[in-house]
Amino acid sequence: MKLISVTIHNYKVHEHLHIDFDAARNVLGAPNESGKSTVVEAIHHAFFLRSRVTGVVQKSMLSEMYPGQPTVELRFQSKQREYTITKIFSGSQSASTTLQQHSSEGRTLRNEEAEEMIHDLLQAEEIGGGRNLDARLRMQWAHLWIWQGTATDNPLEHANVDQHAASLRNRLAQTEGGGVLESTLDATVSGAIKQRCHSTFTEKGRPRSGSSLDRAHKDLQAAVLDHDQAKKTFNLLEDSLETIRCSEQTIASCATQQESLIQELEDISRRQRNASDLKVRIAEEQAALSHSQDLHAEALRSDKAITDCEKEIHLAEERVGPHVSTLDNLKACEKEHEIRLGQTTHKLSEAGQRQVAANSELAIYDVCEKYERLRAERKALSHRCDQIAHQRKHLQKLHDEQDCVPELSKKDLSELLQRERDYELAEATLDAIATKIELIQTSESVLLKGEVLTIRAPVTISSEAELVIEHGGGTVTKMRVSPGGGRSLAEAMQRSQDAEIALEAALMDAGFDSLNAARKAYARHQSLDADIHAIRLTIDGLGGAEAEADLRQIDAKIRKTTTDLSHRVAEGFIQPKNLGAAQEKQRAAEMVLIAAREAVSKTSEEVDALRNELSAIVQQRMSTEGKLHEETAELASLNARLQIMKERFGSDRRSHIQELAHQVHQCAEKLEASQRKLSKMLPEDLERDKQRIERTLSLLTSKKQDAETAKQVARARLDFGGTTDPRADLARAVVHHELVLKEHARAVREAEAVKLLAGLFSEKKQEVESQFVAPLTDRVRDYLVRLYGEGTDVGVDYDGGCFHRLSLSRQAGVTATFEFSQLSSGAKEQVSAAFRLAMAEVLAQDHDGCLPIIFDDAFVNADMDRQRAIQRLLDLAASRGLQVIVLSCRPDNYVNLGAKQITLEANPFAKVWV
Repeated sequence: MKLISVTIHNYKVHEHLHIDFDAARNVLGAPNESGKSTVVEAIHHAFFLRSRVTGVVQKSMLSEMYPGQPTVELRFQSKQREYTITKIFSGSQSASTTLQQHSSEGRTLRNEEAEEMIHDLLQAEEIGGGRNLDARLRMQWAHLWIWQGTATDNPLEHANVDQHAASLRNRLAQTEGGGVLESTLDATVSGAIKQRCHSTFTEKGRPRSGSSLDRAHKDLQAAVLDHDQAKKTFNLLEDSLETIRCSEQTIASCATQQESLIQELEDISRRQRNASDLKVRIAEEQAALSHSQDLHAEALRSDKAITDCEKEIHLAEERVGPHVSTLDNLKACEKEHEIRLGQTTHKLSEAGQRQVAANSELAIYDVCEKYERLRAERKALSHRCDQIAHQRKHLQKLHDEQDCVPELSKKDLSELLQRERDYELAEATLDAIATKIELIQTSESVLLKGEVLTIRAPVTISSEAELVIEHGGGTVTKMRVSPGGGRSLAEAMQRSQDAEIALEAALMDAGFDSLNAARKAYARHQSLDADIHAIRLTIDGLGGAEAEADLRQIDAKIRKTTTDLSHRVAEGFIQPKNLGAAQEKQRAAEMVLIAAREAVSKTSEEVDALRNELSAIVQQRMSTEGKLHEETAELASLNARLQIMKERFGSDRRSHIQELAHQVHQCAEKLEASQRKLSKMLPEDLERDKQRIERTLSLLTSKKQDAETAKQVARARLDFGGTTDPRADLARAVVHHELVLKEHARAVREAEAVKLLAGLFSEKKQEVESQFVAPLTDRVRDYLVRLYGEGTDVGVDYDGGCFHRLSLSRQAGVTATFEFSQLSSGAKEQVSAAFRLAMAEVLAQDHDGCLPIIFDDAFVNADMDRQRAIQRLLDLAASRGLQVIVLSCRPDNYVNLGAKQITLEANPFAKVWV
């Protein structure tokens, strides 16, 4: 079977799509969200899904962008013939299935007959409808259709699906070595051995409960327990006698040692009391020594403090003299700078008055200049405002004329014209339907509508009329003439009358006598609108209302400037006559003001300099006064402190210091003697000896108590032993243990024999089954060698009609075997693809030696080197007759496959969906 082409209409994102497939190698490339998976889904639905399907599956095929029903046309080859499947998935009675056979004797099947023929060609099961239809549908040919996201699934799950597994078993059974798996006798014997082994052992290899081996184990355990209990009882009584003897010896030894240790402990306590008394005396001597040292140190510090204070007084007296001389000089200099500062400040005041006068004069001439400039601006703006007023008068005339012209919009005029066209069309239709009657020759009198017709004088009628022929002898012939068949004429006349009435009503509503008057009014109205618009543009160009507002503002500014000038000028002031004179006066005032400002600035700088100098002198004087005050206060403080220290410590300080030093020496000698005496007594060793003896006494007491307890326990054990002859009990238990041990050994040998026989049967069966799946594993190995190199092997177990335990073995110094579940995602994709290709090869024998196999983005976890190896794997599959179709968003990765490149356009709605 091979796919030839597919055409899709209105299916999800595809409005119309046609693809021709190569017979061996195809790469369908497109960006994400372009509809690659939709294409293979449409092919799959054409094969396996009935066209009359409804519900979620049918709705999922509908397009949200394109109208129409989802339609798939699939052309394929099967059994050396070509067929075309056409399915319309409308979800209603209009859904249809067509199967056309392309041959001389071929015929076209429809609907149910076509569905049955398709399933026969595919050798597929009928999935029907109902719940979980989507999941059951995806299981159809799941070994050949690697859906997106399923590339890492274990391929054995699809190989063991009922119909796939049956087809695969049948094909493997027809290959060499696969004819016989197990004979009837073999199965019977194997079953009996398995049953015997099952009744003896559990699945984990342990003895099954209730079996002879289990009973032997339990008997042996009971015999061992009895033997151990008898031996334990015998040993326990023997140990009790020995315990009593040893305990008595231990109690006596502990009592002797305790007496000796108690005497030694009393001697140590006496020596510790003597050491404690000596420590008290040493503490008193240390306190006396510390007090003597403190008094001696205090005397030395006092003597040093008096000497240092006398030196500081001498230095302070030397520092006071220069400060007094410096302070006198600074006061004289400060008085001189105060006089100079007063003179310069008066000079600055006079310059400031001159600057104020110049500034006032400049302000007056600034107002004069502003007044003349505003007058010039008003003259120009007044001329523009006159022009604007003239244009507004003209504009008002046009408005008055426009008010006299009836207003008619373009839309209203269009409606009137349409009414006229409707009327003209109705009249033309009526004229076309009217009937022309012409009398050519007659010997009788002929009347139409009661009037006699004249020969060669045609009459046109547009309504029903009676034609009367008067014969001789009073005979009359009457005929009724209906132009246009009667009804159509009446309708035409009615339309003509309605159109005429509608036109007259529309003209009356608009206020016009005729349509020509309406046209003239509309044209005049448009002309007036253009003139009005032009005048408005002219007014806006001249400034319009803004120019008039500017004129009012200038008048207000002129009034304000005049008032300001009258307040500023004094009596006798001569105002400049024009703008030039005002500007000349303004420049002269500015020069005077600049000169006055320079004089003020120069004098101000002199004042600032004198103030800074005076401030520096004042600061220096105050600093000198402060320092003199501090030195004087410090000298007074030093004299007072010296007087206090002399009154406290007296004048004869040397003899007092020597006396205190002698007391310190005596206290130190007494303390040293006491410490030497205490050191000879070793007080730390005494404490450690006391702790050691007390610890030893405690251990001896515990040991003695433990021995007494053990003696009592052993005595009680002898009193309540529970047996009169422990040696005879032990002998009987030994004999019973030996008998049970022999019986257990026999049961174990028999059970192991059964297990061994079952293992041999299982190994032989596995060997036969390995030969059965060898054609499949050999093909898988051929593919994997292209991926992983020589030394690669694959293993598949076959048991109970199902495939189990897919594993991969590779040699890298040592052979390593990995279960499928232990592989990485990339390795799972690759091993699964190899197994699917091998399985497709075997199954292809039932489909003319070829089957299509589709990979939808199946190798996303492969690196570039492995991608090249995958292309060799796919090329090998194609060379063995399979039709390989790869879907990828990176088609460049398969450029070395030598496949037909099929490219889909990017989906313009992809961003909207995302």
